[in-house]
Amino acid sequence: MNIIGIFKEIFTKTLPLVHTEMFVVTNIFVDVEGHYKETIRLVDENGTNITKSLEFIFSPRKKTELGVVARFNNIKFKTAGNYKVQVYLNDEIAKEIPFTITQLLKPS
Repeated sequence: MNIIGIFKEIFTKTLPLVHTEMFVVTNIFVDVEGHYKETIRLVDENGTNITKSLEFIFSPRKKTELGVVARFNNIKFKTAGNYKVQVYLNDEIAKEIPFTITQLLKPS
């Protein structure tokens, strides 16, 4: 599975932060035909979903590469801290990409 992390940290002046649009792009290589479910979650440092998970169902008939472009809208980050993009394939974790929300300090 390939997930390209474009960012590791998101900076904000104020919290909560509403990130209007975020894309997650994945490529999954499957060797066996069958039924596959890919689930993409955005979670906080406790593993709690911060927005609705996105699910994609595939039934390839041959060895193939499955590409997904998932779009999350109006994601609310209540606090600064560590977060993750989690990708599951058939309900098993396939990949995690960590990132951080950092609140900028006001100059004194």
